[in-house]
Amino acid sequence: MTSRTTPPEPAPPSAQETGPDAFLTAVSVLDTLIRSGMDHVVLAPGSRSAPLAYALAALAENDVVTVHVRIDERAAGFTALGLAEALGRPVGIVTTSGTAVGELMPAVMEASHSEAPLAILSADRPPRLRGTGANQTTRQPGLFAQHARASVDLTSYPEETPGQQTAGFNACLAALTGRDARDWERPSLLPRGPVQINLAFDDPLTPETRMRETLREWAASLTGYEAPEAPRAVDRTAAQALAFASVEDDAARRTVVIAGDGAGPLARLFAESRGLPLLAEPSSNARSGPSAIAAYRLLLGGALGQRVERIVLFGRPTLSRPVARLLDSDAVESVIYLPQPMAWADPELRREISRHEELGGRRAPDPDAEVTVTAGATEGLTATMLAFLSPGDEVVVFEPSYDLYPAVAGLAGAEVVAVPMLPPAFDVDPERLRAAFSERTRMVVVNDPHNPTGTVFGEELLRQVALLAEEFDALILTDSVYEHLVFEGSPVDIAALPGARGRTLRVSSASKTLSVTGWRVGWVIAPPELTRGIRVAKGYLSHSAAAPLQAAVAAALRWARTEGFYARWLEGYREQRRILLDGLVGSVLAPVVPQGTFFAVARVDPEAVGWAHDGESFARQLPERAGVAVVPLTAFAGPERRSAYRDWVRLAFCKRPEVLREAGRRIATPGAP
Repeated sequence: MTSRTTPPEPAPPSAQETGPDAFLTAVSVLDTLIRSGMDHVVLAPGSRSAPLAYALAALAENDVVTVHVRIDERAAGFTALGLAEALGRPVGIVTTSGTAVGELMPAVMEASHSEAPLAILSADRPPRLRGTGANQTTRQPGLFAQHARASVDLTSYPEETPGQQTAGFNACLAALTGRDARDWERPSLLPRGPVQINLAFDDPLTPETRMRETLREWAASLTGYEAPEAPRAVDRTAAQALAFASVEDDAARRTVVIAGDGAGPLARLFAESRGLPLLAEPSSNARSGPSAIAAYRLLLGGALGQRVERIVLFGRPTLSRPVARLLDSDAVESVIYLPQPMAWADPELRREISRHEELGGRRAPDPDAEVTVTAGATEGLTATMLAFLSPGDEVVVFEPSYDLYPAVAGLAGAEVVAVPMLPPAFDVDPERLRAAFSERTRMVVVNDPHNPTGTVFGEELLRQVALLAEEFDALILTDSVYEHLVFEGSPVDIAALPGARGRTLRVSSASKTLSVTGWRVGWVIAPPELTRGIRVAKGYLSHSAAAPLQAAVAAALRWARTEGFYARWLEGYREQRRILLDGLVGSVLAPVVPQGTFFAVARVDPEAVGWAHDGESFARQLPERAGVAVVPLTAFAGPERRSAYRDWVRLAFCKRPEVLREAGRRIATPGAP
C-alpha cells in the first residue's frame, strides 16, 4: 500500500456510465467509505434513498458489504450503533428524507458519547425543494448539531474542482477512521464518532437497465478489497507502561478501580498489579479475575461508598448510579486513564468550569452542551471569531484593545470598527458606541475588566452594548480572563442583561483565573446552538488541550472554590497595585488608578524626561537606561488612531513586591546605578 497524505478518492464509474447525478453521488460516497473501512451498512428503506439502496444491493451481491435491513429507523440506528461499537470500524446507516432522519437522534447521541464511528447517510431532496412544509422536506443538514463530529451536505459530488463539499466529506472520513484529514498517514488528535453525510438526490431515483449493469460492474471491482488499518493514536505498549507508572499509597488512600464501557483487559491488569478492588461494568470486558467485585453496586450504596477516597477510571461508566454518585463527589479524587483523544475535553473539568460560573453569580452552563475546553483563552478567542466571522463582516472593539482581536478578525476577512476609550478617563462615549454598529456588524468584543487600561465596564455601558447587539443581531464575545481582578464591587454579567441572552460567548482561562501562566487551558461558554461552530473551528487549531493539565486545572478549580483562593489572590494584587502607584509618585509617569486587571496605564511627561519625546521613545529606551520594560499604548491601537495615545504606556504589576519597589526606584531615576 503506497503512502498517501489525503483521504482515498472515489473510483466509481464515470458520469457517462452512471447517468443521473444521484447515482454518481451515491456510488462515489459508498466507494470512498468502503475504501475507508466500511463493510457493514444498515438500510432503513424509503423512496428518496433509492440510489443508495440499488448501489448497496449490487455491493451485497458481490459480498463487498453486509447489508442489514430494518423497517424502523430507531431500530436501524441502534443496530448500526451496536455494529460500530463491536467492530470498531465505520458502519453506515441509510435513511430516506424527512422525519426518518430525526429518528436516529438517540443512536447518534449514544455514538457521540461512546465514540462509535457511525456514518449517517441521510437521503435528501435538492436544496430548491427543501423547507416547503411537508415532513419529507425537513431541513436535514446539521440536524444532529453537537452530537455529530462532522457533517456535510453533498449537493453535487464529486466536485469538478475540490472545494467546500470535498473538505467537509474528508472531515467526516477523518472522524470515522481516526485519521488526520490533512495527513492521512497520521492519527487524528480528535476522538472518533458519528458523522452526517447528507445526500441531495434529484430525479430520476431508479436506474435504467444499462445503469444496473454498470452498478454490478463497479461492485465487482471492489470484491476482495481490504481497507488499510487506521493508525493508532497511542501505541499499546506505551499506554500500558503509562498505566503501570508508579502510583503512591494506593491502599492508604482507599483506592478503587472503575472499569466502564470499553475499558478492556488493561483495567483488570492494573487492578491486579496494585491489589485494588475492581468495579467493572458488564460492557467493560474487564469483569473477571481475583480483583473483580460482582456486587459492587450494593456495596457502594452502603458504608463502603462513603470510605472511598480515590478512583482510577478506565473507559466510560454509563450504567451504575452508585458509580455516577461516586464520580460526582467532591471528596473523591479521580484519576482518569485516557489513551485516546477526549471528546471535547475532560468531563470533570467541564463540570468544574460550570461550578466556577455559579461561584461568580452566573448561570451554571450545561457542561456537555455549553462548555468547550481550549488550549488557553487565545485559542478560545480565535476559534470563536473564526467560527462566526466571514469576509465583509464588522467587529466592534473598544480601543485601545488586546492586539489579538484585529489580527484574528483579519484572518477571517472581517473589518474592525474601533470605539475609542480616550485618556485620561478612558471612558466610552455612548454616541460613538452606537455609531460603530451597522447592518454589517456581526460581533462586538467586550474585554471586561479591560486590558490594557484596567477599566471595569459599568452596567449602564454593558446594557447599551447588549441592546445594540440585539438591535443589529450581533454576537457578544466577552474576554473575561481578568474576572477575579476587580478591585471595587463585582463585574456585571452581560449575558444576564436584556438582549444578551442567547448571543453571548464567554471566554476565560486557567492562566489568569488560577495564576498558572503557561498551562494553556481555557474555555468558551456559549449556547448549545453556537457551541458546535466553536468546537469545529477549535478542532482545526490544536485539537485538544494537554490531558494532564486539564485534570490539574479541574483539581485546581475545585481547590480554589473551597479554599477561598480568589479573595486572597485579589488582596495580593490590591497590595501590588498600591506598591506600583506609590512608587510612581513624583516620577516622570502619571498613572491612572486601575479598577481591575494587573495593568495600569500612565502618561509620560516628555519635558520631565528629557530624553524621550513620547511614549514609544520612552518605552524603547527605558530598558537600557533603567532595566525596566513598559509597553507603549500606541501598540494597542490602529495606525490612524494612535495619536490619541502617543504619550501613554502600559505597566504590569503582576510581579513580586520587591521587584515592583525596585522598578519604581529605577523609573524615578533612570540611568542611576
